[in-house]
Amino acid sequence: MPNFKTQIAEDGLAHLRKVVVKWVQELKKEAKTAMGEADEVRKERLKVLDKDCNELEALVRKLLMDLAERFEAIHRRYLFASPSRRGEQADLWYRMRLFSNRLWSRSEERKREIS
Repeated sequence: MPNFKTQIAEDGLAHLRKVVVKWVQELKKEAKTAMGEADEVRKERLKVLDKDCNELEALVRKLLMDLAERFEAIHRRYLFASPSRRGEQADLWYRMRLFSNRLWSRSEERKREIS
């Protein structure tokens, strides 16, 4: 199985969905194999595992969708900020506008990937 903790730390939230999907696929594959020779108690547990895997995927999808909306809201609060003049340092509001725009753009890309 992939090293979940290391992969999240290295790739960040942007790749969370890919990591979760990979884990879920591997767990479901193993569960499907185990289902054939399982007793009733184990089969019931495997069904619960399958349901939980589906729920994990849905939670990550919702998280990424919610992030895009929240980043957009933050970005819109700083639309008033103007770029600095040549030779001047950008003010805090404009820097926040740029940063939130970058976060929003990246989250929109992830949102399209999962749609």
